[in-house]
Amino acid sequence: MRKLTSLGNIALNQHEFRLLIDSLSDGVVLTDAAGIIIMVNHNWEKISGIKGDEVENRNVRILVRKGYYSHSVVAQALSEGQSAASIVRFNNGAEALITAIPVRGDDGIKLVICSVKDLIELEANYKAWENSQFLKASFPKELKEFSKEVPELNNIVAHSSAMRSLLRSLFQVAKVDSTVLFTGESGTGKTFYARLLHSLSPRSGRGCFLAINCAAVPPALLESELFGYEGGAFTGARREGKEGMVEAAKGGTLLLDEIAELPLELQAKLLEVLHSKTFVRIGSTRTRFSDVRFICATNRNLEDMVAKGQFRED
Repeated sequence: MRKLTSLGNIALNQHEFRLLIDSLSDGVVLTDAAGIIIMVNHNWEKISGIKGDEVENRNVRILVRKGYYSHSVVAQALSEGQSAASIVRFNNGAEALITAIPVRGDDGIKLVICSVKDLIELEANYKAWENSQFLKASFPKELKEFSKEVPELNNIVAHSSAMRSLLRSLFQVAKVDSTVLFTGESGTGKTFYARLLHSLSPRSGRGCFLAINCAAVPPALLESELFGYEGGAFTGARREGKEGMVEAAKGGTLLLDEIAELPLELQAKLLEVLHSKTFVRIGSTRTRFSDVRFICATNRNLEDMVAKGQFRED
C-alpha cells in the first residue's frame, strides 16, 4: 500500500487517509492533476447515491459524459488553475454545493480536493441560522414583557441559545395545563424553573406553588404527606386530621421533586390523581377532588427504571 501524504512527521498510507476523510461530515473527493478520482469518502457516497468503486480510478470528464453528474467542478478548477465552486446535480436527483481546491507542488498542481455539501442540508442549516437570528432579536422584548408580571425573570441571564430555548419552552408550556417533567443533574435549577413555570401560568393567580421532595420523606410517611389523613387514622395522627399537599395545592401547582424515589404502590395512587384529580385521605372512604397541576423532577433515567420494573410506564 503506497504512501499518500504526510502531515508533519506523520506519514499516511492510502488506507489511513481514507479513514481520515471518512470521519469528516462533508462529502470529500480527491483527484490527481489529470482529474482521475483517487478516492471518495462515505458521505460523498451518501449524498450522490454512487458507490466509490464505481468512480475511483476514472476521469471526472468521462463520468460527466456517462451521466453520473451534471458537470465537473474539478475539471473547471484544473482548467482555470484556481479554486472553483458550483452546484452539481447527481443522477439520483440530489444537488450539492461542490468546492474544488487545487493543491500545488513545486512544479504545478498535484491534487484537487473537493468539499461536497448536500444542498438540502445547507438550506436547513441556513433556515436554522435565520431562526436563531430572529430569536436573538425578538427574545429580549418577549423576556422584558414577561418580566413585568414575573419578577423572577429579572434574575435570569439568558445569553446562550440553550437557555433561550428553555425559557421559550417555558413560556409556551405555561399556557397549557399539562403535567411537566424536568430532568437533569442535581443543582441544575429544576426546582427554580418549576416555580417559574407556575408563576408564568394562569394558576399563579388561582393557587399556590408547593413542593415535596419524595426522597427526603420516609416511604411510610409519604402517603400521608401527599394525600393527608383523617383524625385517628393511625397512632400519632392528629385528632382533627391533616390536609395533604395534593389538597393544599388546589388550584395551583405541586412539584414532586425526585419523583423516581416514589414507591410503586404510591405511583398507582398518584396515577389516579393525574387522571381524575380525585384522591382519598388515609382512614377515609370519601373521594375528594383537587384541581392541581403536577410538575415532576428527577436526576435519574426514568426510561431505564421502567425497563427494570422500578417505575410505572403509565
